[in-house]
Amino acid sequence: MKFVKYIVSMVALVTTVFVDCKQMGKASAAVVEQTQKPSMVRPEMRSLPQPIKAFRKEYENILSTLKTLQPSREDLPILEQIKNEIDNQIKGLARFPEIKKPSKFNITYGHSTHKNKRPYQEDRFDHAMIDGDQFFAIYDGHGGDEVSSFLKDNLHDYFAQCLISAGKNKREAFECAFAKAEDYSLKNYDAGSTAVVAFIESDILHLAWVGDSRAVLESNSKPSFPTEDHKPDSKDEKERIERAGGQVYWHGVWRVNGLAVSRSIGDRKMKVGKEGQIIAMPEYAEIQLNKNNHFMILASDGLWDTISSEEAVAMVNKGLEDNKSLNDIAQELQNAAIAKGSGDNITVCVVKF
Repeated sequence: MKFVKYIVSMVALVTTVFVDCKQMGKASAAVVEQTQKPSMVRPEMRSLPQPIKAFRKEYENILSTLKTLQPSREDLPILEQIKNEIDNQIKGLARFPEIKKPSKFNITYGHSTHKNKRPYQEDRFDHAMIDGDQFFAIYDGHGGDEVSSFLKDNLHDYFAQCLISAGKNKREAFECAFAKAEDYSLKNYDAGSTAVVAFIESDILHLAWVGDSRAVLESNSKPSFPTEDHKPDSKDEKERIERAGGQVYWHGVWRVNGLAVSRSIGDRKMKVGKEGQIIAMPEYAEIQLNKNNHFMILASDGLWDTISSEEAVAMVNKGLEDNKSLNDIAQELQNAAIAKGSGDNITVCVVKF
C-alpha cells in the first residue's frame, strides 16, 4: 500500500496548489473588474488559472509510479478515487476558456429597423459578446413576436452554454442552441421565427441560419458568400419535405403547411404531427476572413424581397466611400427596399471588419 499513500499525497498536494492558484486568479480578476467592466459578457467572466509549472515533476512522478508499480485488488477502491479526482480536475479545466489570439479586425456595426407597412414590428436584432467574440443575429418573427423576442433574449446564452458542452465545436454548438430554442418555443408559443446568426471568432466567421433572413459576406467589393434562403420550392428542401410526407404548394408564394419558409424556430401548429417537414436544424458555414473582406450584411427578408445581394453590397461600398456611418448605410438599404415596393418588416445590420 506504500504506492497508494504516495500517490494520494501527491494528488492532494497538486490539487491543493491548483485550487490555491484558482483562488489567486479570482482575486486578480476582481481587481481588474473594478477598473474595467465590459458592457456585456456572456457567459460570466471567469478567472484563468495559471499552469502549475513548478509541480510538473510531481505529476510526472505520479504517472511514472502508476506505470511501474503493480497494485493488488485490495487497492481497487483507492484507485477508483484517484481516477475520479483526476476526472474532476480535467472537467474543472474545461470550464475555463482557452487563451484566444487577438482579432485581426476592428469590428464595428450599425443597424436599422422599420415596421414598414405592417401593423406591428416582429423583427428583432441582437448583438452580444461571448468570451470576447462577437455574436450578431436577426430574427424575423411571424404569427406574432413571441418567438423572435425570445430568441433575441436567449439564443446567444444557449449558444454560449452549448459551446462548453460541444467542446468549442461551433457547428454542434449552433445545432444544440437552435434545438434548445425550438424545444422551448414549441412548448410555449404558437408563433415562429427565422434566424440568421453570425459569430465572429478572431478571423473566422461562423454562420448559422433557418428561413429566409440572409447574411451576405463581401469580398473585393462583390458578394462572396450569401446564405441560401430556406424556401419550400428549393430542390433539396422540397425533396426533404416530400420524404417526410409533406407537400409544397402555391398560394401567393410556395408554401408548406401554410408557411413560406421550410425551416423555422417555433410554429407549433405547423409542425406538431408533421415532423420533419418544417425543421429547426440550422444550415452552417465556416469562413476564413482575409484582407479582401471588408463587411457583411445581415437582414430580414423585407430587404431581400426587393434588393438583391449584389445591389446591397454595391450600396454599402458607395456608403463607405462617402464616409457615411454604418447606421446611415443600414438605413439607406432599408429605405431603398421600401422605395422599390417592400411592405414587410425590415431589419438590416452592416458589420464592418
